Amino acid sequence: MKIEKIYIGTWFQRTSLHLKEFFHFLQTGKSELDLDQAKLTTFFRRLSPKKVRWEEKEIFDNVWAQFNNLEMLFYEDGLIFLKKDYQDLKKDFQTLKSFYEKKFGPAVSYLYSLGAPLPKRLAETELILPYIVVASGAEKGEIKDLFSQIKDSLRSSVDAPEISIYSGNKLFVLNVKTEEKDIQIEEIIKYSIFFREFTAQLNGYLRAHRAIWEEVHQIRSQPVLFFRDFPKVRNSLMEIKQTLSFVEARLAQMENFMTIRQERAKEKGLEEILRSLSIYQFGTLANAHRYMTSLWQMTKDYADSTFDLLNMFYQENVQREVDALKLVTIISLMATFFRLSSMTNYQLLHPQFLGSIVLIFVFAAIFYFGMRHWFRSRKFELHKKVKEVKKIK
Repeated sequence: MKIEKIYIGTWFQRTSLHLKEFFHFLQTGKSELDLDQAKLTTFFRRLSPKKVRWEEKEIFDNVWAQFNNLEMLFYEDGLIFLKKDYQDLKKDFQTLKSFYEKKFGPAVSYLYSLGAPLPKRLAETELILPYIVVASGAEKGEIKDLFSQIKDSLRSSVDAPEISIYSGNKLFVLNVKTEEKDIQIEEIIKYSIFFREFTAQLNGYLRAHRAIWEEVHQIRSQPVLFFRDFPKVRNSLMEIKQTLSFVEARLAQMENFMTIRQERAKEKGLEEILRSLSIYQFGTLANAHRYMTSLWQMTKDYADSTFDLLNMFYQENVQREVDALKLVTIISLMATFFRLSSMTNYQLLHPQFLGSIVLIFVFAAIFYFGMRHWFRSRKFELHKKVKEVKKIK
């Protein structure tokens, strides 16, 4: 068995605008965005790019860079992979992992840190970048030995005339069985990364949907809700709405990237070999994407209706507080005028008059704050209110 190269890669939605920003950063260590230059300089020195070039292609432009013994390709649709020549399996894995997690990943994250933030529930998702090993002339026993070296297990394998793929949780092995040089190994790797990351994002959105739905259901299923709990519940729903808007936009973007990648596969003549390796998953991903889009729309409607219901409660209670304040004001004014009319001489600074006014306002304050406490201690029967709203509709 001969091991040629080792890769890791990922994919996030990006455009040519992002690619140009990254190219400018690798060339100069600076950014045209309002970012801390000291931090940019620190990230740039950690990366220490040796060579950088912009490569124009038919569909996807890319930036190629060399960092010591590593190479990087960053495509304008957001696909990124790092590669290095094989020396020692465990050391090579550690080199790639350490470079991505400590240098490359933080630099890219900071460079694109402005704009819409990643919601907390999505940011908590653990990023796993499997290693991709390209070998030739490997026997089945040697393949299993590679998996055992990193304490992984072989889950599945696909055998095609030119190449075989062996998959585990942390390792993918591409075993080339021919000496033909027209096999587009890196193109196969790119599509493997794209499909894996596309699927991983959909899985992350599915987990987030379940968590959000359960959170909203917990609110809706309460028999009663106290007014004092409204701020906390309202903030929770606002955070949920932010996540919903973010995912809705991302799902809309993903469809475009999938369409362009499919067109590129056909233009590069990759469809046949990708199908033979069971990698050509555009139909499956399209169905999963449509399902996820409709699922999130349903989740959004559920969260919006809950938010509107609570907002109705809140506005109703606020209006009652305003009405109570109006009533207190009117009663206080009437009592003041009545006191004035009962005095034989209108001396506004007379101690007896001032004492009466103070007493009136003390009673008014007690009445108002008592009413306010009562309003804010109210409890709302959610199920009853839902039925009332449905009857109105």
